[in-house]
Amino acid sequence: MKTDSTPVFLITGASGFVGSRICRHLAPRFTVVGAYRSHLFCLPGCSSIALDITDRRQVHEAIHAVRPTHIIHGAAMSAPDTCENKPQEAWDINCTGTQNMLEAASAIGSRFVFISTDLVFDGRLGNYTEADPVNPINQYARTKVEAEKLCLNQKENSLIVRITLQYGLSTGSGASFCDQLIDKLSLGQEISLFTDQIRTPTYVLDTACGLEHAALHGSPGDIFHLAGPETISRYGFAVKLASIFNLPVSLLKPCSMDDAATIARRPRDASLLITKFTESFQFTPRNIQQGLAAMYQEYNETI
Repeated sequence: MKTDSTPVFLITGASGFVGSRICRHLAPRFTVVGAYRSHLFCLPGCSSIALDITDRRQVHEAIHAVRPTHIIHGAAMSAPDTCENKPQEAWDINCTGTQNMLEAASAIGSRFVFISTDLVFDGRLGNYTEADPVNPINQYARTKVEAEKLCLNQKENSLIVRITLQYGLSTGSGASFCDQLIDKLSLGQEISLFTDQIRTPTYVLDTACGLEHAALHGSPGDIFHLAGPETISRYGFAVKLASIFNLPVSLLKPCSMDDAATIARRPRDASLLITKFTESFQFTPRNIQQGLAAMYQEYNETI
């Protein structure tokens, strides 16, 4: 039961893939306000506000009105190629926007959780810990590294959670990676996928749960890696998904990152180690087989 002492969460990027799942996860037990910029956010049990995080005055007014005890900041320009094409816009949203949120959070004493990315690493080594030095190789990652620095400069009330490739069914404004795979394979379309980019994919429901742990119990000034326990390529992941969803694996075509016409460079191996997160919160995301099985069950319940 929600009471006057129930934590109040403000989630930015609430209409996105991860943000909408965070809101759905928290709404039954907490007071949740979802902030969106251009895609209207509407979810039972949640309030919503339109918010342009690059507008400092608007941010301060919104946070003063909502007075959240906890902020999970997921709003970002996150497509690497788009960031490469629009570097200033990416900087304005990912860096200036984060600074505005940090200042407003500090003004009312909100706990601030910044969602960062595995792409802050250059991918030469893999199995990165929180202590490993970052080395961004594209504009998206550079803006995230800068935003991390802003959080560390205000570490009395903020912490950083780096996440990785997310999988699951979208409840937000756009299709997820998995939605696209399922739709294309169901239509008999071939899909080319990297075999030489390694990530530690995470079931998005586990990411939402992990972010709750970090927001409520994480230490200010700290950095955590929240990721799945297995490393895999996009191609390898798609093979597992197709097998569980009874879709034609033969339509999946392996390719190299060198063959793809991408604008932004991608790390080869951005896999994250999660020992610190697991030990701090006694929580480990599901492995890929378990996560896909849960996703398949959810898919069957919605069709």
